[in-house]
Amino acid sequence: GKEIEDLLRGALGKNVDVIMEHMKILPVEESPRVHPIEDGNQVIVLGMHRSGTSVLAGLLTLMGLYAGGPADLLPPDDENAKGYFERHDVIRLNALILQSQEATWFRGLENYNIDQSENIDRDVLSRISFVASELQSHVPWMMKDPRMCLTLPVWRKVIKNPFVIVAYRNPIGVAKSLVKRNQFNFDFSLALWEKYMSAALETSKGLDRICVSYEDVLQDPMKWCTLMFKTLSERGIKGLRIPTADELAQFVDPNLNHSRGMTQDHSPLSPSQSKLYQSLVDGTALHPDAAFPLPSSCLQSLHEPQR
Repeated sequence: GKEIEDLLRGALGKNVDVIMEHMKILPVEESPRVHPIEDGNQVIVLGMHRSGTSVLAGLLTLMGLYAGGPADLLPPDDENAKGYFERHDVIRLNALILQSQEATWFRGLENYNIDQSENIDRDVLSRISFVASELQSHVPWMMKDPRMCLTLPVWRKVIKNPFVIVAYRNPIGVAKSLVKRNQFNFDFSLALWEKYMSAALETSKGLDRICVSYEDVLQDPMKWCTLMFKTLSERGIKGLRIPTADELAQFVDPNLNHSRGMTQDHSPLSPSQSKLYQSLVDGTALHPDAAFPLPSSCLQSLHEPQR
């Protein structure tokens, strides 16, 4: 309805008109029950907004993972000329999940509890099952929407054994990008990054997963694709390929790396943010006992998105 449209418009601008046109009705009647998917031929990309998740998702599609047909996906725009590789139906469902706790992708997250998925509306769960079942006719497939950092527990009720890529970028670069695009204040933008990334690590515990630096991918996309081909093939995912050098040159723009040169600049980060970022860099964030609780300063900053 109008409220969902307003929530999406703040995050997606003009693309929300395309989503609302495609997503007025989801055909849930065709899938009245939940059908768990356990074959492991799925890849989910988690990461904060403005963290390079679209680049990673695009590389995965070049490798042979299915994201959807042109009508299924958010179209390219001036901010992302190569595409987002995000499905209209997935965006809509994640907005509904967040709305169930009176949150949006950036509002109300100080009170958003990732553990409350048991209370999700059965109709939403049926819709998720429908989307996943449709994708199962195109294995292997991938799914990407930054909101899934927060909503993954709901999706895991259906998609039982996905491989998860936790994408991260220097949080200062993320914050500067959000300040420019959304006119958020800087402290709020860093707090939002901390909320998303700590949630991504918590919600993906127990799954096969890897941390990926956006800056590293831009520096050597062929190296990353070769590593992912090996990693996913060893997992048993078939039908993949390594993109050619020409394909990568046409898709990856090295000028996208606006964070270059600020890798060692942690001065604007809080102690908890610095710890989280360093743990992502050195890989210790993936330890099963790793925990990144949000301090009160972060929760306070999440109250104040605007300048």
